[in-house]
Amino acid sequence: MKKPNIRIAIQLSTCACFFLFIYIYAIGNLFVKDRTFSEQENRMLAQKPETSFKNIFSGDFDEQFESWFQDQFIHRDSWVRTNASIMKSAGHMQNNGIYFGRKGYLIQQHLQYDDKISTNNLSAIQEFKEECGAAIHLLIVPDACFGEKKYLPLGAYNIDEKAFIDNLQQLAEGIDFINITKEIGAEDNYFRTDHHWNEKGAHIAYEAIARNVLKKTPVDFTFEEVSNNFYGTMYSSSGAFWTKPDSLYKIIPARPNPVTVTYEDGKKSNSLYVDENLNQKDQYTYYLDGNHSHVHIDTMVNTEKKALVIEDSFGHILAPFLSQEYVSLDFIDLRYYHESVLPLIDQNTDVYIICSLESFAEDASLSAIW
Repeated sequence: MKKPNIRIAIQLSTCACFFLFIYIYAIGNLFVKDRTFSEQENRMLAQKPETSFKNIFSGDFDEQFESWFQDQFIHRDSWVRTNASIMKSAGHMQNNGIYFGRKGYLIQQHLQYDDKISTNNLSAIQEFKEECGAAIHLLIVPDACFGEKKYLPLGAYNIDEKAFIDNLQQLAEGIDFINITKEIGAEDNYFRTDHHWNEKGAHIAYEAIARNVLKKTPVDFTFEEVSNNFYGTMYSSSGAFWTKPDSLYKIIPARPNPVTVTYEDGKKSNSLYVDENLNQKDQYTYYLDGNHSHVHIDTMVNTEKKALVIEDSFGHILAPFLSQEYVSLDFIDLRYYHESVLPLIDQNTDVYIICSLESFAEDASLSAIW
C-alpha cells in the first residue's frame, strides 16, 4: 500500500514543481524590462501590448500578449538554444526549416518554388529587353541547399534546384542565361551560418561573366580575412547558437583600382566596404553597406563600358569583382527602387540581373523592372 502512495507523492511533487516554475517565470516577466531586439535571432521583439478597452474587446490583446510573452520570456535565447539542441539530439535533422548540416553548416530547406512568379518574372525580363534594346545577362544563384548539398544530413529533401534553373534557361528565349550550377559547390561556396554565398561563390560567378560576357581572362584576386565572428541569418533562425562563426574576407584585386561610391541619399565613400559594419550583427553589410535602392560606383578602369546590375543582396559581394571591369556601375534593388531604370542604359551598358533562386521564384518585384 505504501508504493502507490509514494508514486502519487512523486507525481504531485513533479506537478507542483512544474507549476511553480511556470508561475515564477510568468511573474518575473512582468518585472523584467522588455528587450527591443534579439542579437541572437537578429530580429525585433514584440513589446508589451497596450491595455485598453478598445484593444481588449477588439480581440487584438490576446494575440499581442501571446507574442509579447513568447518574445520576452526570461532567458529566451537560452531556451531557444536548449530546444534546438534537444531536437538535434533526438535525431531531428532540422529546426524552423533549417537543416543541421555536417561540419557546422546550417542550410535552409527549400521544398518548392512558385512557378507562376518565376515565369512572370522571366516574361517581364523579356519584355524589358525589347523595351531597352540592350542584351540582358541573367544569373540566378542556386541556394545553399544545392550549392552545399554535400553537407546536408542523410535523408534531407529539397526541390531539385538544378532542374528548376535549367528549365528557366530553356524558357529564357532571347536572354543570355549564365548558368553556374555545374561550377558552384565544388568548394565551400556559401557561409556556414548564413544563406548568402561567400567570396569563393561570387568569384565563380565573376569568372563566368568574364568568360561568357566580357570574353576575356578574369582578373586575379586575393582574399584577406577581416572578421572571424560572423553569425548569419541561418544561425539566427535555427536556434543552433553553439555553431562556430564564419569568416569574412576583403576581395583585393591584383592591381588596385580607386573607386567612388555614391548611395541614393547622396552619401559618398571611397571604398566598396564599410568597416564599421563589422561591429554589428549583420556583418554581411560590410559589402556595399547592405541593402540600398541605388548604389552608383565610379572607377578608374580604362574602358568606356558601364554596367547596370539589377540585384538582390547576393549582388553586393560581386561589386569588388565587377568594379575591375567597368568604368561605372549602377546597382539597383527593385524591392526599394521605384523609378525607371531605362535612363541608366546606353549603348555602352551591359545589363545584368543577378539574384538568388529564392528571390527569383518568390519575389515579384522583377515584374516592375522598368
